[in-house]
Amino acid sequence: MARFHALGMAVKYKQPEYFEVLKQRSKCIELMMEEFKNLQKDMLKRIAEDPEIAVYADRCNAAVSISMKQGMWNILPDEPWSTIVHADFWVNNIMFHRDENGRVDDVKFVDFQNYLFFNPLRELVFYLFSSTRVSEDRVEELMDLYHETFLAVLARMGCDTEPFTREKFHDELMTQAKFEFMHLIFMLKILMLNTQEEEFKKNDMQNFMKSYQGNQAFVQRQRKVILYFVQRNWI
Repeated sequence: MARFHALGMAVKYKQPEYFEVLKQRSKCIELMMEEFKNLQKDMLKRIAEDPEIAVYADRCNAAVSISMKQGMWNILPDEPWSTIVHADFWVNNIMFHRDENGRVDDVKFVDFQNYLFFNPLRELVFYLFSSTRVSEDRVEELMDLYHETFLAVLARMGCDTEPFTREKFHDELMTQAKFEFMHLIFMLKILMLNTQEEEFKKNDMQNFMKSYQGNQAFVQRQRKVILYFVQRNWI
């Protein structure tokens, strides 16, 4: 992911005319806002009713409000934090190839139909909390790896890395995590879905998602994410 984001940024600096083509071709997801507002209310209601995270309901509500006001996916990123992002980057959209010893020796990203001109740290936050184990040490390690790889690729491509120091990365991450909060919590209910659950209705997904309250795996993941965001003062 870090290499992908950094290479897009390198194109922005080294081949700006071509990058403008990529920007023009990027697509913003259009939301049916009235229906999404109902899902938003239901999401906040579940948080407020969960005894383990209810105390943070006001913080969650404030983060959701910020996300909605900022336009979710159609907000233009502030420079220098802009590149091309996948926009649906989670583990099921990654293909891993293993060698004869079972070690991963190649990785491919798939499902690129909604790529965006966006802030890459939004995508980083989404991936870390949707597709990895939410433990403080592990997330910190992966964030460090992302930043180190991101800088290494930019340097190799002859780009100035000063705007992306660890301190600036940390400050930008705090802002973008808050913007990404609603998208992440909303998608967790879908990503944690077990299609073998009795109430799953493949042929009526729209109504199903309105009524579905999530399974225990979702509840546990939501708690961990909210507690982590609170501890880091992201919300």
